[in-house]
Amino acid sequence: MPNNVTVVPRTKDITDVSWLLKTRRYIPHYDAYQAYKLIYGSEPMGQPSVDEWSKIIACDVDRDVRITANIVAHDFNVECVKEYLEYAPTKDIGIALAIEFRMLKDIVSIAEESDIILYLTEHILDDTESSLILESGLLKSIARRVIDKCQTMYTTLINNFATLLKLSDGSVISEKFIIGYLEHANFFNGDPLLRYIFEKFPTAHPLLRKLDCLAWDPFTKSRRFSHWLRVCQRMDELSKYYLELDFLSKNIRENKAYINSYLKFSKIYANDI
Repeated sequence: MPNNVTVVPRTKDITDVSWLLKTRRYIPHYDAYQAYKLIYGSEPMGQPSVDEWSKIIACDVDRDVRITANIVAHDFNVECVKEYLEYAPTKDIGIALAIEFRMLKDIVSIAEESDIILYLTEHILDDTESSLILESGLLKSIARRVIDKCQTMYTTLINNFATLLKLSDGSVISEKFIIGYLEHANFFNGDPLLRYIFEKFPTAHPLLRKLDCLAWDPFTKSRRFSHWLRVCQRMDELSKYYLELDFLSKNIRENKAYINSYLKFSKIYANDI
């Protein structure tokens, strides 16, 4: 058995589908090809059958090395992926390959929610795919994933969520969602999704002054300077458009006053921001 084969680590929360997809992405084909020849004494031909995969998966010795060699060294096609999806032992392999091959229609009804969300981090949805996602009823789960601070907020995922939101009834947007988004989003290059949410869902606006992620006061500046700098990034983003909102609710009036106070404050400390 080769002892120099690189294998993608299985972290605590990684799913089998995610691990397989990462393996396909990050393990060089040449390395897997050489490993395959060392393990089996021959070159990879065609694609492993369902029975062959079942034996590989059931192997107790160097299981991940064998899976890596096979999933990377072989060339797969749509037909074999569809076959893998039909059988329990190869379902995860089929789903991982279906994500890579952009076969959403084949997996949307059988894959786990986490697998579909993984698809949304890989591909910008077209109109047909957007309809499939909305019909699947997964938008609430996607919204929860977007504001999950334990996971990366990928740009492709955010772009897809924005598309789906505009096609939906907007019921996934709430004060809780907006707070979660404000706490988690990256504001370095603007945030069109946040602007859209504030413009289209005025009744869901939280009171900004109550949010620690928007605490720009001198005490925060002196005690938590790095946090304060992130707050300033958020407040600068909000100041670009929030003051132009044409709504008269109590929360929005108070939020505008809070932003105006920040703008006055930021002039004093402009060199620190």
